[in-house]
Amino acid sequence: MAAQQEPSPLAAGTRLDAYEITGVAAIGRYSIAYHARDGAGTEVLIKEFLPHEFALREEGTVRPRDPDDRTPFRFWLRSFLDQAQLLQKLNHPGLVQVLRQFEAGGTGYHVTGRPAGETLASILERGAALGEAQLRRMLAPVLSGLEQAHAVGLLHRDIRPENLLLRADDKAVLTDFGMLRAPVRFKSRTVFGSGQPPYAAPEESFMAGPHGPWTDLYALGAVAYRVLGGQPPPDARSRGNGPALAPLALIAQSRCSEAITTAVDQALQLQAERRPQSVAAWRALLQGEVASDAPPAEAAAAVFPPEAAA
Repeated sequence: MAAQQEPSPLAAGTRLDAYEITGVAAIGRYSIAYHARDGAGTEVLIKEFLPHEFALREEGTVRPRDPDDRTPFRFWLRSFLDQAQLLQKLNHPGLVQVLRQFEAGGTGYHVTGRPAGETLASILERGAALGEAQLRRMLAPVLSGLEQAHAVGLLHRDIRPENLLLRADDKAVLTDFGMLRAPVRFKSRTVFGSGQPPYAAPEESFMAGPHGPWTDLYALGAVAYRVLGGQPPPDARSRGNGPALAPLALIAQSRCSEAITTAVDQALQLQAERRPQSVAAWRALLQGEVASDAPPAEAAAAVFPPEAAA
């Protein structure tokens, strides 16, 4: 059974619409990313929708493993393509640029640019020390980009060091939006989230409340906790029955302002309603201002509806 669920990436040299695949960049749980180039030789990244647990590639065509899963597969695929269309319209310097989207071979693809820089994950793995000033420079364009994405109903839902690309000026670009915009009910199980522990908010693992901007802010808080504290927070799934989260001020590796430690600790609250409810509210905390009254999580239902595929 395990062998049947092995990913089957496209081979180098494969022609895909107007692009030629040059290699595999990464294989995720629900997608495969490829290095590619267009007819003019410009290098791009192509993200292929391929949730290996539920779909396979057979004779060049992607299809659901279980015929009964055709409807949820198409629902998820349509959501994946719609996400790319919204991101194309944003075109924000803090977000990876989506150039186009298309369908081919039974599945869908996002084509994005390839911004220069190094992932925050790679920098942290080298043991590099990042201080508060550098973190703030990194966060500024990401927060601005997320604010625009949230305004059109888009959540990232997979913010982690691997998906933050740092440029030479320390400003970050947020890449690789998460694959899920709503739960998808397959025959074998329901997929609730695409975020990865320890950066994923608790609602990404089970239906612990609605998703909204507070979901992305939890992940950003976890990233900031890792940068300044030298270690990620415990997995949200274990925090309810485990030891309390150590406040950032107690573990920070260098001197940090009260504003940033307070903002990070509030973003990492397990209860969604206790976190800042918007980028603007979290920005106010980061700046040491009094945050305005935040709307309850339910108020975002019109922008982030809790829809699911039957």
